[in-house]
Amino acid sequence: MLDARVGASLSCNVRHSMRLLIPVFTLTLLAAMGAEMIPDENVCAAVFSGQVIADEIIDLRTNQVGSVKYGIIHVTELHRAHIKVESITKQDRPFQNEVTVYYVRDASQVCPRPVRLATWNRGKFHCLSQNIGARTNLLVLPMASFVTSP
Repeated sequence: MLDARVGASLSCNVRHSMRLLIPVFTLTLLAAMGAEMIPDENVCAAVFSGQVIADEIIDLRTNQVGSVKYGIIHVTELHRAHIKVESITKQDRPFQNEVTVYYVRDASQVCPRPVRLATWNRGKFHCLSQNIGARTNLLVLPMASFVTSP
């Protein structure tokens, strides 16, 4: 009789522990899968509000994964956007009326959401200073959460 009570108590404790571990495991998994970051102005090289006046693809990189017959062609686009600055919150270099920012778009990327800009879009841009290939010290938008409403 005593063994049955101890077993039932142990089973209840295990179930309670599992109920606590499932949300923790789920949150850890989401973070590991590349959940979006909220931009921190202390880390950003530049934070400003403005309007996109031009957006263009300046480089395409293709990579074939798998065999020629059945492989997948992976395309990554490097975009350059010209933004008319309306107000500046933070800057690490002198700005003119217009700033050029860069971002990468990958057709297969889902999380974190890729940046999608179009001419006449308005927003608050949180840029990092990064190198892309041979281009150095660029203002870069790493993901969609780095463009917020003004």
